[in-house]
Parts: sequence; C-alpha cells; structure tokens
Amino acid sequence: AAVARRLAEVDALTGLRNRRGWRAALDDERRRRGRTGAATGVVVVDLDGLKAVNDRQGHAAGDALLVAAAGILLRSCRPHDVVARSGGDEYAVLALDVGAAGLERLCERIRGGLADAGVAASVAGACEEPDTGLTGAWERADRRMYDVKRAHRSGVGARPGDPTADPGAGTAARLAYIHEAVRAGLTPSQVRDALAQQQDGREDDEPGERRRPGGEPAPDPSPRR
Repeated sequence: AAVARRLAEVDALTGLRNRRGWRAALDDERRRRGRTGAATGVVVVDLDGLKAVNDRQGHAAGDALLVAAAGILLRSCRPHDVVARSGGDEYAVLALDVGAAGLERLCERIRGGLADAGVAASVAGACEEPDTGLTGAWERADRRMYDVKRAHRSGVGARPGDPTADPGAGTAARLAYIHEAVRAGLTPSQVRDALAQQQDGREDDEPGERRRPGGEPAPDPSPRR
C-alpha cells in the first residue's frame, strides 16, 4: 500500500512529484515546521509557450521540453528541496530552511539554469508568513509568477531566440538535445555552449546529423509511427 501511494504521487513523464505529491509534501512540511520553526518558501515556475511548441513541433518536442525543465530544476535546487510538476506546464519548489534572501538566490539559480539552456519560463517565489502559512506562500508565488508572465508577453524581459519564447526559432531536435544533455549530466552552461556551437556551425558532424552529449549519434527525435 505504501508503494502504491508513492507511485500515485509521482508524475509519470518527469519523475517529479505530481500535484498530489506536492500537497503531501506541504502537509509534511507543516508538521516538520511545527516542531522546528524553520523558515520555508515556495517557488513557482511556468514554462512560456509550451502550447506553441506542442502545436508547431509536436507533443514529442513538448514532452522533451517538460523533462528537460524538470532536470534543470533538480540541478538548480538544493538536495533537500522538494520539486514537483504541479500542473501541465507548471512546477513548484518547496524551499526548506530558507529566508527571503536565500529564496531569491534560489529563484535566480532557477532562472539562470533555464535561460542558459534556452528554456523560457516565468519564475517567482514567496516566503511563508505566520498568518497565511504555506498555502498562502504558494498562492502569492503563483500570483507573482503570473505578473512576470504578463511582463514577458508585453515584451519586458523577453529573451529573443529562446525556443519557447519564439517557437519558430526552436526545433524538436534542439529540445530533444536539451533533454538528452540534462540526462547525461551536463550543466546548463554546458548545454548552452553546445547549442551555441551547433548554431554557429562549429560542429564537425555530417549535415543534418545530431550527436548526443559525449559525441555519439543521437536518435531521430521525430515521433515513431
């Protein structure tokens, strides 16, 4: 029964906690915080343009983007933080034992990791307050994230050339490469450098041939019929 419960709290695509698992993590943290009084914060991350990627490049590309973003979030967060896919294109991070300054540093690491890998996203956080608790922190972080998203849509803080900000600039192959690179353990900056080399034509591969991180030929990312 315990195994079944854990499986029910895992997102099948990304391997992160799903929304049910996220709510369980919030409940666990409320109990822990009641014993320790530790400070806690919540970060909300929403991918910009996932629907456009699905519509223009196919759901395989959209899935690659979701998995790549999950990997980047895990690498950007601390080992004891909780990372969940809380919705279709939305993630949530439960940042344990962190104050306002530490939460902002975490947000910056997440923003930088996603941006370095060419993944456009809206990111915001909020610290828990005594009168509203973790649910209030989640709601405030979510509202702030939508403020950031509206700013991106109006052109404030836009990142030209990101595959999700400008779906025409990205390809399924590029997103699949990001997915493979994260799984292979490359850092966001290494992913960025590899993509830049591809764009500049500095790769020695044959025309049209992609390679895995490490140099081996990568499979065709097109959906199999």
